Amino acid sequence: MTSKSSKLNNNQRHSHDDSDGSNQNLSEEECASLRKQCDEVTKENTQLKEEMLILRKTIQELEDWNGDFSGGS
Repeated sequence: MTSKSSKLNNNQRHSHDDSDGSNQNLSEEECASLRKQCDEVTKENTQLKEEMLILRKTIQELEDWNGDFSGGS
């Protein structure tokens, strides 16, 4: 994840603004590369959200189990 984030941040730092404020168009290759990176980050974000849901459910189950265990003693 860090390397992908670093790549994205690195691209963000390399601005395509000229000193006079006009913008240069990105090349087709640059656009394709950015789209690919965006797709990868979006996919990774979705996977992380799914993992967070699983972890939250697991934490809740453990808390419930711990409460049952503590209450029974």
